[in-house]
Amino acid sequence: MRTELPVWKKILFSSSMFLVFLGLLYGVAIAYRALGLYSYAKGNSRGWRSPAHCADKAFGWRPIPGVRSAQVFPIGPDIPVQFDHDGFCVPVGEPRQKERTRPFILALGCSFTYGAACAAEDTFPHMVAESLGGTELNAGVCSYGLAQMLLLAERLIPDYSPDYVLVQYSPWLVDRATSHFAPTYYSYAPNPFFADAPSGRVELQPPVFLPYDIDLSPWRSSERGILDFTSFLFRAALPLFVHDDVNMLQYRVRLAVGQIKKPTTNRTEVVRTVYGRMQSLCSEHGAALLVVVLGSSSEAVSIPDELRELGIPTVDAHAALLSSLSESGTNDYITAYGHFRGSPPVLVDKHPNPRAHALIAKVIIDSISAVRNSMQHSSEDAQQ
Repeated sequence: MRTELPVWKKILFSSSMFLVFLGLLYGVAIAYRALGLYSYAKGNSRGWRSPAHCADKAFGWRPIPGVRSAQVFPIGPDIPVQFDHDGFCVPVGEPRQKERTRPFILALGCSFTYGAACAAEDTFPHMVAESLGGTELNAGVCSYGLAQMLLLAERLIPDYSPDYVLVQYSPWLVDRATSHFAPTYYSYAPNPFFADAPSGRVELQPPVFLPYDIDLSPWRSSERGILDFTSFLFRAALPLFVHDDVNMLQYRVRLAVGQIKKPTTNRTEVVRTVYGRMQSLCSEHGAALLVVVLGSSSEAVSIPDELRELGIPTVDAHAALLSSLSESGTNDYITAYGHFRGSPPVLVDKHPNPRAHALIAKVIIDSISAVRNSMQHSSEDAQQ
């Protein structure tokens, strides 16, 4: 005769089976998501051949000091990348602790300043430094915004006392500083952000969680197959997705109960705070500050009034790029300044190409010359 199970055992059994079902369902979802990431790793999609950045509590992520990697493209060869022992982007082959020559040109910005899709020697920070007979300190980092740029300025300007500080202004830099997450090829990239503070001010907040340090290099060139995918699934995809899912769940709960502040919508105060603080840092340490305006399309970039009110010398490099379009027989920004490869040419990256960087460098050098001449005339007038 069968004995009826107690109610609590029935509930326990049903709960266990439900959890097993959920686990299997989650496993299937992980495997399905892994297929997309596996195709990304195998397809030479834009990204990094091997890790070039690591997670950081303050910045979200940062370049790995002394690392060598490469930028990957769907067509054509990789572009080698090297960071020196301080995390600055330098031409490949330079000593990691190269002796630096003044003047120091510190550059702060995102991938447009870093020079995505370009060799380091083809970027405007390098060209400006070479023209002045000095050394570039290229601190541009892909996907950075004004929050990380300010954190870097507060560290690097006192440490290096640069002669010139080139600070990028682009509208998307403000977007990133007023968001919990930055753009990324896959996964999540939590970044520091600005939140509202008393009296209409804004204050920096740390990243909501740390991104996962994943290394796709073992599968970039391995042969496709079931064993290869299984290895990828358990060694790369599973840890990444579990990390992301757990942290995103915690993030949404903490945001809902008010443990995480919402980003500010006061873009005006963010711009005033960041560039005003950089202006003060440069004044304190004897550096000349120039704001370099960069855009990403054939539309002009609107320079905020609050930036003009600070009185910082501004180099509208994007306007210079647009004014040169007709010389190349086109009115399209991407056609003139994007990266094209193959035959027939195919657009592989929309970041400024070497020609664009050379034009940006020229207007910066002209602006620096004008500042130098003005300072010289002021000194001569004072002596008279």
